[in-house]
This record gives sequence, structure tokens and C-alpha cells, in this order.
Amino acid sequence: MNGTMANDFAGWLRKRMGELGLTQADLARESGIAKSHVSRLLSGESRPTPDSAQRLSKALNLPPDTILIFGGQLPGRPTRNARAEEWLLLFTELDDEQQQNELEELRFRVNRRRRGRNARTASAASDN
Repeated sequence: MNGTMANDFAGWLRKRMGELGLTQADLARESGIAKSHVSRLLSGESRPTPDSAQRLSKALNLPPDTILIFGGQLPGRPTRNARAEEWLLLFTELDDEQQQNELEELRFRVNRRRRGRNARTASAASDN
């Protein structure tokens, strides 16, 4: 096993657990994975298998393939971050109307942010 990839996965897993406020015991309990295996994942001694990725996906709110990519078990690196993956997973659980409402809200927030950024840029340019 490539120790660097396992260590990269261990670091990523620790970061994700921190984002979700999960302890090692929480992750073991919520995923149904033995504490000893979780310990090996966190120490870089092991990488996720398809089965453990499936189990971890529930506790980490991510699709299993994202876990396998970060674990070096699938080619490539994900182009989205874990928050985007979680958002997408949760979004797909909504019905069509709820998805449409969420998209409209997100578009509104992004456009408001862009307008604010453009106004600050124009103001800074006029000050020069």
C-alpha cells in the first residue's frame, strides 16, 4: 500500500470528522465499522475498501465514490470539496419543488454577493 496516499486519506478523514464534529467513536458507531478499523484508517495504516466506503458515506454525508477517490482507490481527485459533495448528496434527497426552491435561493445569494463585489471593485477603481 502506498503510505503517502493512506496518510493523505487519514488527514482528509480527520478534517472531515472535524467539520462534522465526529469523534473516532462516533465515526465507528455511525458507520458500523469496527473501532480498530477506524483507528487504522486514521493512522494511515489502511485505506477504505468499497464496503468501508459505503459505510463511511453514511456517517460522513458523502457519496462512497468520493471516499474512494480520497482514499486513492479510484483514479483522480475530486474537483469539488467535501462540502460541495455533501450539499449535492443532500440536494438529491429533496423533491423537485424543494430542489427548485433551493436553486432559486442559491442563485439569489450568489447574485447578491457578486453585485456587492462589483460595487466594491468599482468604488476602489474610482478612488484611484
